Amino acid sequence: MSLHQHDPPGYDFGLKEITPPKLVPLRNTRIRWFALFLTCLINFGNYYCVDNPQALQSSLQATLHIDTYTFGDFYFYESIPNVIVPLFGGLITDFLGVRVSIIIFSLLVILGQLLFTYGGYLLNFNLMILGRFIFGIGSETLTSSQTVITSKWFVGKELAFSFGVTLCVARLGSASNSVMSPLIYEWSDNKIYFPLFVGLVLCIVSFLCALPLCALDKKADDIEGEYAVKEITEKFSCRDLKSFTLIFYLMLFNCFFVYGGFFGFTDNVNDLMQKRFGFSQSSAGKYITIVYLIGGLLLPVFGHLVDNY
Repeated sequence: MSLHQHDPPGYDFGLKEITPPKLVPLRNTRIRWFALFLTCLINFGNYYCVDNPQALQSSLQATLHIDTYTFGDFYFYESIPNVIVPLFGGLITDFLGVRVSIIIFSLLVILGQLLFTYGGYLLNFNLMILGRFIFGIGSETLTSSQTVITSKWFVGKELAFSFGVTLCVARLGSASNSVMSPLIYEWSDNKIYFPLFVGLVLCIVSFLCALPLCALDKKADDIEGEYAVKEITEKFSCRDLKSFTLIFYLMLFNCFFVYGGFFGFTDNVNDLMQKRFGFSQSSAGKYITIVYLIGGLLLPVFGHLVDNY
């Protein structure tokens, strides 16, 4: 008698091989928009705090008894690590993976802002400079990691748009600092550390947003398996620099001069508007937001145009 002679029709009791249904990659679902939301927030606190000194320049100079040249140290020591560290930060991201890198760099941003805030509480200029230096180590490398994880979730026609959205939210962080930090300084009865502490809280909130993002990204890799977007595993070599085209290096020089002119101006613009036009610190901050808002709000629009044209 056959084994299946009396079996009900349509039943094979597991004896036949069943072909599993084709898996839909998680990053092709609407969940990617929630991931983009979290990705935007992981850099909000970073961009809010990077220009804390600009929004409080006149107050910092008066409280710490420093001149404009010495005030520039807040940006000098924050920028110095970013001349070299982002390259190694990229190597760290490749080696440890983007999720671990985001956690590490977010914690460095928090530590740097914590020391900067505590230095403001003690009115210790050197401690504030140390905080800015540590903040700088994590700041730009966190932005690099944000770019990597965004490119994992958005491939092809949505990539430039997603970059535009993340940078838009980052610029909103800069704009918020220009408005809120002078107002918080006034509301706190001119305590210089209080607006810095608000920035620290925002950095912690951004870090908390990084945790579910990393968990979601790991789940996407686990579920998608062979469909998952593979992270870069090749080791960097100086020989790779030869493979970059002329247009790449021309764009580097373009960024160097544009950013140098733009940030060299915005880093001191609050104090400049007070001295040149008689604005208060808080009033000047409101007008400064125009620069950040125009740039930020246009970024997703131009990103969409890049994707399509």
